[in-house]
Amino acid sequence: MQGKRRWLRLLLAVTASGLLSTAIGAPVASAQQDHCLPPGGDYAPIPWSQKSMGPERVWPLSNGRGQRVAVIGSGVADTPSLRGQVIGRTDVAPPPAGTNQSGREDCLGTGTGVAGIIAGNKTEGVGFHGMAPGADILSAKVVRDQHPNDRLPRGSVGPDVLANGINWAINHNSTVIAVTEVTYQDGGALRAAVTRALGSGIPVIAAVGEPSQDEPPGVTPFPAALDGVVGVGSINELGVQSDASRGTQVDLVAPGENVVVSYPGHGLGPATGTGYATGYVAGAVALVQSRPPGLSPTDLAHRLFATAAPAPEGGF
Repeated sequence: MQGKRRWLRLLLAVTASGLLSTAIGAPVASAQQDHCLPPGGDYAPIPWSQKSMGPERVWPLSNGRGQRVAVIGSGVADTPSLRGQVIGRTDVAPPPAGTNQSGREDCLGTGTGVAGIIAGNKTEGVGFHGMAPGADILSAKVVRDQHPNDRLPRGSVGPDVLANGINWAINHNSTVIAVTEVTYQDGGALRAAVTRALGSGIPVIAAVGEPSQDEPPGVTPFPAALDGVVGVGSINELGVQSDASRGTQVDLVAPGENVVVSYPGHGLGPATGTGYATGYVAGAVALVQSRPPGLSPTDLAHRLFATAAPAPEGGF
């Protein structure tokens, strides 16, 4: 959308001063290059990110029912918090370069974590739940056990692969598309897929990514940088944005630093990245879009901006 960057607050009145930090004794969910993310553990408290967003306050009006949120990412594995909510999967990731592949639905764990943030069920005795537990999840897998090592900056995928995932989501009647993986290459197929989604009334929410420190400065993340796409950066529990959450491609920021997410298989654990912040924005869109239905992507973005807190003084 290329608008003023805002801190997503949905329809709530919660400020950064009210956020609480969380300590979780498990490995951080990040893109492991040599093995899959291990199972998570038990975690009962309410995560800081949920306290800041408070989606349950609007559940009497909307819980996301009727929405199909497509997660374009590392896949979505079976996990108790998403039982019965993943209604479709596809794998459009390129063939693996090596033979040391796990064959798991989601080795990296990012897609599963994002899906849980969007639509995770509320379970007795567990503080974690998703933004829109009434929503369904579609999963388009665009990366397997590791990101292509011939792709720079590292941690990115090809634009045509993302285009394939977006087009699959459109063909399977998604109502919201959350792109958690990033490419740093512009591409005609990706632009066409985004244009098709927006023209079909489907909002596209995209992470701005985390280019590594040794990559050249000023790389542009796609599709977050495209017109009409809501580019998402991340903040921590103090409301401070991550280093990646800078630049004109960032339209909104949301919790994405040391947040609690569902791990593949079972359990919960910590995770960090703009992809998880994208899950919070996509979940908010599902809530807004299910009541009333029929808002255009532009109208939805305007509603999000209208209910968000201004960026810190001086911008990002």
